[in-house]
Amino acid sequence: MLKNVIPVTYVLFGFLLLTACSSSGSLNVHKQSSVPIGLNKTVSLEVSGSSDARIKEQLKADLFGRLVSERKFTAVRHGNETSDYNLLITILSSNTVSPVARIMLGVLAGANSLKVDVKLYETATGNLHSNFVVTGESASHPLSSESGLENAVREVVSNIINGLR
Repeated sequence: MLKNVIPVTYVLFGFLLLTACSSSGSLNVHKQSSVPIGLNKTVSLEVSGSSDARIKEQLKADLFGRLVSERKFTAVRHGNETSDYNLLITILSSNTVSPVARIMLGVLAGANSLKVDVKLYETATGNLHSNFVVTGESASHPLSSESGLENAVREVVSNIINGLR
């Protein structure tokens, strides 16, 4: 009996390690306009909702670069500046695992995670162009290269870009 339990234990432990080694995210669309975002359009970006300024700043910094580099918009402006579209991002929840907890508790410390609500409005009409909720989660494994908060943010930004297609 013990001979059968040990191999099964190794397989389950190996599966647990593999599933905790990469970051992931999801996109849940609530409203998507059938009219695509036009060429040469600008967007103003506003991020709100979290008491952790580091998360807000990292999210804004990543979005400023990716929205232009992935050719979604020609320019990204701050929330109070005039543009063709307004992108409002509200952080609904976040979980930050400290490096100490990650080392001491390993996989049991959990993952860094972030959940945001995204609304894109057309400035001229005030109409809601699209609305979706995005999540991002880092790896749980302490030896993974994707276990940091920046990996959860990267997953969220990638899913926001995908949601704007």
